[in-house]
Amino acid sequence: MGWLPIAMALCVVSAVGALVFVAIYGKRQEERAKAFAVAAASAAERFGARSLLVRGKYPKLLVSVAVPPGGQLEIRAEGSVDRAAESLGFEERVLTGDPSFDERFHVDTDEPEFAQALLASSSARAAVERVFAAGFLRLSWKEEGLLAAEWPGFTPKEGSEPALVGDAAQALGALAAAAPSVVTPPSGLTQRAFGRATAGAIAVAGALLYGALIFAEFMPGRPVNGGALFLACLRPAAALEAAALVVLAAALRGKSWFAKGFGSAAFCGLLLFPTLCYYSMLIYNAKFDDSPVASWDLPIVSTYRSSGKHTDYYVDVPDWHGASRSRRLHVGYGLYARARAAGARLRLATRPGRLGHEWIVAMDVAR
Repeated sequence: MGWLPIAMALCVVSAVGALVFVAIYGKRQEERAKAFAVAAASAAERFGARSLLVRGKYPKLLVSVAVPPGGQLEIRAEGSVDRAAESLGFEERVLTGDPSFDERFHVDTDEPEFAQALLASSSARAAVERVFAAGFLRLSWKEEGLLAAEWPGFTPKEGSEPALVGDAAQALGALAAAAPSVVTPPSGLTQRAFGRATAGAIAVAGALLYGALIFAEFMPGRPVNGGALFLACLRPAAALEAAALVVLAAALRGKSWFAKGFGSAAFCGLLLFPTLCYYSMLIYNAKFDDSPVASWDLPIVSTYRSSGKHTDYYVDVPDWHGASRSRRLHVGYGLYARARAAGARLRLATRPGRLGHEWIVAMDVAR
């Protein structure tokens, strides 16, 4: 017993020491970041550029210069996915005439003529190489008139030199000076339009998923076993995803950003098609079910409330089809509050469902 107070004291001291260390380390990091941001901004301004240090969950360092509107491209290191797409003939490379440069860098653009004209000179290619040599991972020329070098995940550390910002700013200025005077507007499907459509589809899928999770107890025709219905919808969703990807591959074939666009669209489909199939099957299962309603009067065995960002309420009742296990049903707060009273019973009305997924017609709690 004599060691227990000592052990507890050591634990308390260790915890306090850890908190003090984290506080001191965080303060030093913040001071280092502020000093770096000021010095980097000064280094960038010497070359007519701007520097931005973003901190938080997704830190990054951004250096940019203003350029004439028009023109669009993104340069990054050539990756294995790009090489695979190019070897299969789906992705078209933008060639500058410099085999060494073309082997190391990949150019995404809707305006290949602009990109080739911009990178035709050795000085422009040398400027790109300087940006990446400084540590930046992405270089983009935006249509609204901004040339930017981006370093995702950058966090100033001990010894981080703001001079790298000055090097990048000087290189961006040299690249901007090499811009062609005439820019032909892109035609057909552009990367920006495709990105907006994909982002919109992901937002719609996210909203539908959120609604299914948060407002499940209010959904008309909601199934007794939503998990079983979701698993059933995965097969048609997989078929739709495969068909969509085939059409998408044909539509994006030859684009320099094929791999990037195809990957984002495939991710979007993984969210969108199961969600749409789930809602479609849910509506069809209930809307076209003309079978008679079955009524059940069930004792409430227990209640349950989840804790977290969103509170959900449940009641446990015996299986009304005679199975030995009980069933847990998602309910609103009003039914949950009444279900906690002694002797409360659940009055449930269900139908078997057009697709064989039993769904809830009505639910109430009474004594």
